[in-house]
Amino acid sequence: MNAGSSTTSGPINVTAPNGFTGAINLTCSLVSGSGSCSVNPPSVTSIPTTATVTVNATTLSAGSYQMLVQGVSGAATHSLLIPFNVGDFQITSARALTLGPGTLGPANLTLTASTYYSGNVTGSCTVSSLSGATCAVTPSPASVAAGSTVPLAATINVPNNAAPGMYSVNANVQDSTGIPIHNVSFNLLVQDFAMTSFTASQTVSAGATTLPYNLTVAPVGGSFANPVTLSCSGLPAGAQCNFQPAVPITPASSAVAVAMTIATSSTTSATTYPIKVIATSGSLSHSTTVSLIVTNVGTPSSDFQLAVTQAFPSGVAAGSQVQARVSITSNYSGLVNTHCDASAISGQCLVTPVNPVAISASAPAILTVTVNMPNNSVPTTYNVYLSVADSSGQPSHTLPIPLTVMPDFSVTSATPSQTLSTGQTTTGAYQLTVAPNPLGSSFAGTVALSCASGLPAGAQCIFVPSAPVTLGSGSAAVVMTITVPNGTASLRPPEPHSREAHPIVADSIVSHSIYYALWFLFPGIVIVCSETRRCSRRKARLWSVAALLLLTLTLFSCGGVSNGASTTGTTGNQPVIYQITVTGTSPGTTADAGQSAVVALVVD
Repeated sequence: MNAGSSTTSGPINVTAPNGFTGAINLTCSLVSGSGSCSVNPPSVTSIPTTATVTVNATTLSAGSYQMLVQGVSGAATHSLLIPFNVGDFQITSARALTLGPGTLGPANLTLTASTYYSGNVTGSCTVSSLSGATCAVTPSPASVAAGSTVPLAATINVPNNAAPGMYSVNANVQDSTGIPIHNVSFNLLVQDFAMTSFTASQTVSAGATTLPYNLTVAPVGGSFANPVTLSCSGLPAGAQCNFQPAVPITPASSAVAVAMTIATSSTTSATTYPIKVIATSGSLSHSTTVSLIVTNVGTPSSDFQLAVTQAFPSGVAAGSQVQARVSITSNYSGLVNTHCDASAISGQCLVTPVNPVAISASAPAILTVTVNMPNNSVPTTYNVYLSVADSSGQPSHTLPIPLTVMPDFSVTSATPSQTLSTGQTTTGAYQLTVAPNPLGSSFAGTVALSCASGLPAGAQCIFVPSAPVTLGSGSAAVVMTITVPNGTASLRPPEPHSREAHPIVADSIVSHSIYYALWFLFPGIVIVCSETRRCSRRKARLWSVAALLLLTLTLFSCGGVSNGASTTGTTGNQPVIYQITVTGTSPGTTADAGQSAVVALVVD
């Protein structure tokens, strides 16, 4: 019987060799396995007779089993042991299948029959979520002998408009009777690439080699893992295309810049040739057309060449501003217009000097390309494209400039400040977070935290955990406290010497100093009065009243002033606030502003 069957049955005979008569109860059970069996009818009275034994093998796997049929009548019991075999097969798939839009390809399946299975199987398959895709299993039906292995193929036809991505394929194989039936799932990776030329044409004298055509081979979607080969068609006799780097190339997850030059023959006729550049990978093919302009030997052609003289920094963080420099080497004088494209990184791109830019045959012109990157730039390598065209439109060239965004991290604090009161030596907790930057990216290095600046003398920052943290694709929570060996009294600054050192204390000193200065004026006034002998007794009394009033104001300034709005004066020292910078560092990672957080320590 086949695995999964619940109705496989067969007859047994009940006889009475000694003329036995009476009712016999019949039962059935499996000696091994988790299946079951039954006898119909469960009781017989007419002997000899035939009963039917049915086996339920829905829970039995392939193998050999036994069932026990018993007949009981009064004290008499007789048993019959019946062996039976369960047949089954398994279906397995090879690794994931990779295809491009508009292509057809098979995924290899293997059907393996158990010792006791034989029969004919039919197959079918579907591609989940990929609209327009078709799939068929061949051969179907397939004849399967007991214990044999049969190769099958699930052939998938991917539509031309298929979006790159991962899709699930489900293959179904079943016996012609419907049981057993088995499924297998595997992945279909639809991937594609694009090939673009940023150089429309190059002009060259017969027998010479052109300046580079700047090509880019880039994945469409997440990645393209297969090698891509480049070639040319439409070349004049004796001409040859050369590629750098050498082909084939594999774009993987980022665009690859390719410089193509065309070497001409001295016999190449002076004319314009449309050159088709073809990129192929397996059954996928993409092409673009460029122009080759050949002039007679000795005929000068107006052209210029772009070259990177200063590349972008080797690794930059998201949110940074970076610069590269490009030279324009020309064999003529004129004006060109420039444009840069940083759309791959969703950044802003500027070129200086501004348009139009004067070029000459005497010296290279230098362009500065500045890119402002967004804070959410995903770490990878991008191409920033600089396009330069003569004011007339031709010649024109585009140069890709690689820009690599390195993995980065950020340090933030959910606790803006903590207060340290008199007598305390340890602050409350500052809640810090160290996370990959931008969010959603990953950071493989370790990050160590320290208080880079702002701490009062003798104080130190304590971090829990104390060891450098490892982020990966998640964030790490760190608790920081600040300890002061001798309590808050040691944090009180000595008498301040300027308003900048302690604004609140300085204001008090300035206000007191005004009264002190007035006291210094009083002896001088008295001396002048006595010398001139012009002071009358009345004037002397007035001066005495003024002195008494000045003394009273001075006392108020020292001990506090009462007025109708408040019954208490302002006394004691004012709080001291320290701005402390907490900085994270990681080996090999360039420092930037996002790796630090500023918190406040208030000493009261």
